[in-house]
Amino acid sequence: MTRFEDYESEFQSVLARVRGAPSGVASLEDARGELDALLDAMALEVTRCGTPQEKAAMRGRCRDLRGVMQREFETLVEHARAEVQRGLLFGPGAGDLESQSQAQEQRGQLLQSAGVLGRTGDRLRETSRLAHDTENVGAQIMEDLRAQRETLEGARGTLREADSSVDRSLRTLKSMARRVVANKLVSYAIIAVLVLLILLVAWAKIR
Repeated sequence: MTRFEDYESEFQSVLARVRGAPSGVASLEDARGELDALLDAMALEVTRCGTPQEKAAMRGRCRDLRGVMQREFETLVEHARAEVQRGLLFGPGAGDLESQSQAQEQRGQLLQSAGVLGRTGDRLRETSRLAHDTENVGAQIMEDLRAQRETLEGARGTLREADSSVDRSLRTLKSMARRVVANKLVSYAIIAVLVLLILLVAWAKIR
């Protein structure tokens, strides 16, 4: 089992524990922090191993798990908020065993819990929005990188073609230079023969 799979298994265990025994605002906050840390560890693990196809599959799995966590916590927060509101509506009355001061203290705690739950819900929505924006930015970056890679590959192919053209040009120039040298030698030889013939003719006439 890979480390990615270990993190995923631990994520499922924590999520199952939260589903089975939601017990207040503090425990929800702690569990959400633990699950976020596991998702971050999984995302880091994606960058360290696997082929491009495996990386894409693992990124998709991380995205799915984050969506599951988001939906679960929204449900749990709404449930906890309903419980708090129910407690505020049907809190202990004057005839209960608790004293009036204890009732007021409990009501204050319920109001505080309601405020924390409201902020938790807002953070969950903000986290979901940020995750969505991050995913879009990541997809755009990947698309830009893919385009840049294609551009670089095209430039590399153009450079290879240019190198090949330069090699052919150099070979052509060398061949032309050899022909020029050969033509010069032939010209010099013809000139030498003509001069020799002129000298022979002049010598013959003098005799």
